[in-house]
Amino acid sequence: MPVDPEVQTVLDAIDAAGNPRLYIPGEEAAARNSYRAAGLAAPNSLEGLDVRNIELPLSGRTLPARTYQLGEPKATVVFFHGGGWVVGDLDTHDRLCARIVRDTGAMVVSVDYRLAPEDPFPAPYEDCWDAFAYIEARRGEFGGPKIAVAGDSAGGNLAAAVAHQARDEGVALDAALLLYPALDCEGQYLSAQQNASGYRLTADDMNAFIAAYADGADRTDPRMSPMYGQREGLCPTVIGAAGYDPLRDESTAYAEVLAKSGVDVTLRLYPTLIHGFFGMAAVSKACDQAAAELTADLARYL
Repeated sequence: MPVDPEVQTVLDAIDAAGNPRLYIPGEEAAARNSYRAAGLAAPNSLEGLDVRNIELPLSGRTLPARTYQLGEPKATVVFFHGGGWVVGDLDTHDRLCARIVRDTGAMVVSVDYRLAPEDPFPAPYEDCWDAFAYIEARRGEFGGPKIAVAGDSAGGNLAAAVAHQARDEGVALDAALLLYPALDCEGQYLSAQQNASGYRLTADDMNAFIAAYADGADRTDPRMSPMYGQREGLCPTVIGAAGYDPLRDESTAYAEVLAKSGVDVTLRLYPTLIHGFFGMAAVSKACDQAAAELTADLARYL
């Protein structure tokens, strides 16, 4: 099944521009600037939303965050942005957060965690867990009473890791939305070979991102690779995966092991789409439909 024609148009434009790498080690500033420019250039609308920049006072530090609200929220979604743990920020993911708000009626709190390689594992994970714990303890101030985590790509990895910790800490988490997540930093999967290049996120990019984040740490640590964690008792989990994504098979494998462990899991595999499709809704009807389906899945738990 070929790539969705509207998505292919985007890939053709990237190819015409020389198909630049997302990340080359040692060139963090250039990667961040390029990723940010692409994110800000994408169609986006915050019209009608109450958007506020805040600071989360955590132990020994503060973290920037951004809240998105439309009317009286009925729940809270703590969101962690993607970007391979190396690039990305609050601004690059405005459109994803706005979509979740509009489709679910929840307040979204987007967390701006520290990035590798300057701050490798476990710093990004610790920021995300501490931010979630702070928000969860004050969920009445952030839209509650129900609360979920969400993230895309590396953010999906962090959301899954936070869900594991929430279970271990006895924190009631209502759902997790994982968009084309990185779930196994150690394993080798067929999709990484099949989709190694030509679909924006390459296997070389992913390997470089993981190396920067891991920085020599044990890649089977469940806080880095949720695939290796205990699965029983995890919250309901919604996973969105793309057919032309190096990370596709991690999603399907994770969904399978969750289901075998009795977890309420929904896997949506979109065979004609690529990594990053949730943020491409404005340029592809298929991406828009996929985003709507995934947010509807999340809304059922909120």
